[in-house]
Amino acid sequence: MHPFAMLMAAADTGGTGSPSGPPTNGSTYYISGSFVGVQWTNGDATASTQVWFRDTVTNGCPSAVPDDLTYLGSASPGQTTFEPLPKKTDTCTYYIRHGKNAAFSAFLQITSGVTSCTVCPTV
Repeated sequence: MHPFAMLMAAADTGGTGSPSGPPTNGSTYYISGSFVGVQWTNGDATASTQVWFRDTVTNGCPSAVPDDLTYLGSASPGQTTFEPLPKKTDTCTYYIRHGKNAAFSAFLQITSGVTSCTVCPTV
């Protein structure tokens, strides 16, 4: 992971305490043109949600999360969507996790149903 992405990820620390649970029920949805969004159910609505992706064509499937993931940004506490994301056939596996007070939940893996891509096994 790029050092800047690590810094940005570590800075995402909404709220106090640690997340009470990870996000669940993740999926992608089509917006328009070349864009998709990611949606989920909050495991802790008081935590921010980080969104990461993996380019499965260029990098193959990950051996472990968060190896070779790219940090896209964060959704504010209470949000359950993140958009827009480029609709690329080689960007199909997204990972999201809650962050709160410099503590993080487990990642939720979301495989895009919007694009045709290589499906990585859950890690």
